[in-house]
Amino acid sequence: MKKKNFLPVLGMLLLAFSIFFISCVPQHAKFHMPQHMAVLPTINQTTDVLGGIVFRNIFYLELEEKYSHYLIPLVRVDTLHNEEGITQGGQLAAVENKDLFHILKSDGLMFIELLACDYQTLGISETRRVKVYFTLITPPEEKLWDFEFEVDEGK
Repeated sequence: MKKKNFLPVLGMLLLAFSIFFISCVPQHAKFHMPQHMAVLPTINQTTDVLGGIVFRNIFYLELEEKYSHYLIPLVRVDTLHNEEGITQGGQLAAVENKDLFHILKSDGLMFIELLACDYQTLGISETRRVKVYFTLITPPEEKLWDFEFEVDEGK
């Protein structure tokens, strides 16, 4: 069985996300840059059980390279969520954002929704596709930005 490589597709996705993150807010706009941002568990809409976990970890590592002083460590986010009974991203809809801000002692919530994560090899044909939707929320429940991105490397 051929090992599937997430990194090329996710690397392209994260590069596009970084470019968008830098350029999405007009210079004249007034906004509050989160000082303590939590990257929440991925809301996984795919059949790839590990796709959301892998994507969140890789995404966090990319953010950590540039914005480590703004990020709450994933272990801390997961520990605080587990104390409240939240064990996966799909359960986040049951908790209000204001409660998430309080639980995590955060002023930024990064929601990640994995919409597609397809890796197929059929003979000499290979398809790799990732589609993800990001949302950054700041208090009082203001959407700072949202962004949907898709990488499709069908061959």
